[in-house]
Amino acid sequence: MPTMTNRQTLLSLSGVWITYLLHALIITAPIAALINALCIREYKRHWCEPGAQHNDGLLYVTSHHQWMLTTFITVFIMVMVTIGALTSGLGIFVGLAAAVWWVYRMIKGVAELVHHRALPLAVEWRCEAEKAV
Repeated sequence: MPTMTNRQTLLSLSGVWITYLLHALIITAPIAALINALCIREYKRHWCEPGAQHNDGLLYVTSHHQWMLTTFITVFIMVMVTIGALTSGLGIFVGLAAAVWWVYRMIKGVAELVHHRALPLAVEWRCEAEKAV
């Protein structure tokens, strides 16, 4: 089975940078989250192919997509809680916490990307063949 070539890894890294930019623009974050989910699915499919040779480039790129997707989902939930809690006055604090957490996650993700380091995976990958064992 083919592994990711240097060109594919470079294209994948470009995709990560683009999705970080889309997340940073906030209004385009849902589009970026969709791209993240599709990339994770595609990389997992490649990872689970019979005879696939696993490489660190694939895991490195996917870790950033998972990091951004997890960030988006969590912030989305926090924003919904903020909207619901605005009448009680707690919404301001939840909204502030969501904003601070989002900024932290974006800075941490970009810093790790600049230093060519993978982020911890939010979900361990289990291929169907591994589940049967």
